[in-house]
Amino acid sequence: MTDLPELWVFGQDKDDMHIGIYLHLVSEHFAVTGSDPTICIDTIQFFKQKTHASQHEYVVLKLSSPTVPGHQHMVFHRMPGSQTPPRATLRQSAKAVATSESNSCDSLSPPTLADDKLILLRGRTQLDPSDEVMGTIDCRADKDHRPPLLFEFALLGKALNADKAIYRLLSTNCYYVAITICQLVDGKFGTQLVLTDPQKVPGKYGKIPIVTPMSRNTVRGLLEDYKGIEKEVWEKINARKEELQAKADALRAEGKAEGKVEGKAEGKVEGRVEGRVEGRAEGRAEGRAEGRAEERAGFEVEMQAVRAEARAEARAKDAELEEARAEARAREAELEAVRAEARAEARARDAEWQEKMDKVMRDAEGRRG
Repeated sequence: MTDLPELWVFGQDKDDMHIGIYLHLVSEHFAVTGSDPTICIDTIQFFKQKTHASQHEYVVLKLSSPTVPGHQHMVFHRMPGSQTPPRATLRQSAKAVATSESNSCDSLSPPTLADDKLILLRGRTQLDPSDEVMGTIDCRADKDHRPPLLFEFALLGKALNADKAIYRLLSTNCYYVAITICQLVDGKFGTQLVLTDPQKVPGKYGKIPIVTPMSRNTVRGLLEDYKGIEKEVWEKINARKEELQAKADALRAEGKAEGKVEGKAEGKVEGRVEGRVEGRAEGRAEGRAEGRAEERAGFEVEMQAVRAEARAEARAKDAELEEARAEARAREAELEAVRAEARAEARARDAEWQEKMDKVMRDAEGRRG
């Protein structure tokens, strides 16, 4: 993994990351290094956790690199978040639910901001060995299409998250995201999700249909949103590149100016030394001795002042560097605390979500009876 820059952002201990945070960090990497996305997606598999209470659905990306042999696997899925949506987001979501995604059982569970995440699977190919493959998208290049880039997939995920930012128990849930992201990949890259068993359709809880695929018009609309997000992200990357280049140019100019000043100072010192030497050669022996003594004293004073100034500058730079290191260590400690808290919250939300899902299903079966 250390040879795949687009996966560096996960670090050594970080396995999962919100799609928006991933895009921000990897975009900064492209801006700082001047590199371009390289990691490709070979296949996308659609999984269902049939043995779990929630029957969670998610997709797994099989990744490859043109420079590093082997494969990495990454999950993309939606989970309920812990934050209450802003009022504006709730109003926008309520209109969408009223027109196209209405489900009366959604009212049984309060909406939250969706937690759409990428998970780097270290040494695994799926979340659980018992999870069932519902379908596969073959993304490898052929005469009709090129393979999608991981960065492009992340942009599609961002477009999906921006369009439906609210997690609702029985509409804009994990089923919705898993199905829709496959539709977006097929629509953009000309691929096709092939079901393992046509009789087993994704988006069901047991035999109860929860969500269905989106219409072609809706998919086209989301792909237009993707274009806008892609344009905005690359504009930010290029602007950041220009900012960093301007800083580098300023530092180089500053270095040149300092070099000229130091060069002139050294030249003056050398000139004075040479002039004194010539004067002493023309004078008497006693005068030469006195002149050498005076010159040595004066030169030593000047050199001591230069050395003292250099040491002071070095100490100031060392102090500044140590302060930056301390700040970085503090930020890392703070980030690790946030990660630990997020993992704990995620485990608590998973347990709460399963309990709510069981209750909703029991209520739904009761009404059907």
